[in-house]
Amino acid sequence: MPLALLVAAALTAYTVVTDAPRAPVIGATATGFLVVLTALELTVGRWRPRLREVPRDALFFAFGVLDGAGGIAAAQLALWLGAEGFGPAASLPLAIAAPLGFVFADGAAYAIHRLSHEHPLLWRMHALHHYPRELYALMSTVNAPLLVFFFRTLPVLALVACGFAPDVIFAYAMFDTALGLSSHTGVDTRNPWLSRFLNTPEVHRLHHSADPTQIGNHSLLLTLWDHVGGTYVAPGPAVPTLGLSEPATMPRTWLKLLLLRGP
Repeated sequence: MPLALLVAAALTAYTVVTDAPRAPVIGATATGFLVVLTALELTVGRWRPRLREVPRDALFFAFGVLDGAGGIAAAQLALWLGAEGFGPAASLPLAIAAPLGFVFADGAAYAIHRLSHEHPLLWRMHALHHYPRELYALMSTVNAPLLVFFFRTLPVLALVACGFAPDVIFAYAMFDTALGLSSHTGVDTRNPWLSRFLNTPEVHRLHHSADPTQIGNHSLLLTLWDHVGGTYVAPGPAVPTLGLSEPATMPRTWLKLLLLRGP
């Protein structure tokens, strides 16, 4: 996890300093993280692909392309709408503006994510993301297309509305990509000090728990909003059982979940 943060920070800094095109860097970062994390999962992680799950994982990969394209498009739209930013947020140095922007953007993501668990219709759509009984990077982007749009667009639009400069929007897109994939990996990072502040694999694994008493941790980047909202669940040494917490009320297959069919 620390290495993922360092890589994201280094790529962000290099791109900002050299003024390289943003969209290719975001796309290359997502691809690189997906390849490296998948290799780690197959060697030292818990994911063991099964032949019968190939069609599902192929669908998940297609969702990943959709999610990645949506993230890049949302970032590009925000960069265009935001121009150079405005107000006090635009005048802050990047070292201060980026962490502050992460708080604002993750607040929007937290609200959307929590609502997708508490609103019945949104939960029926989001349940597809919680269907797998193991976490791996390939399934991190699986979600209903409408929720993909919300998760990718609203946080960056929040940054635009607050007046943050384009570099902050780009930095958020980079760290959201890195942590979004890393938090879903089945590889243990064992960083309890990071888990207090960031959405580490151990923190997010509890969010996917089949035990309703363990479900919380709705933040996607920082744990701040979970602490504020009372939904933070600290990870322990035990690995939770993953999957839907109410399988009897949900369709039995991922395809029926995707199509919003009944049980």
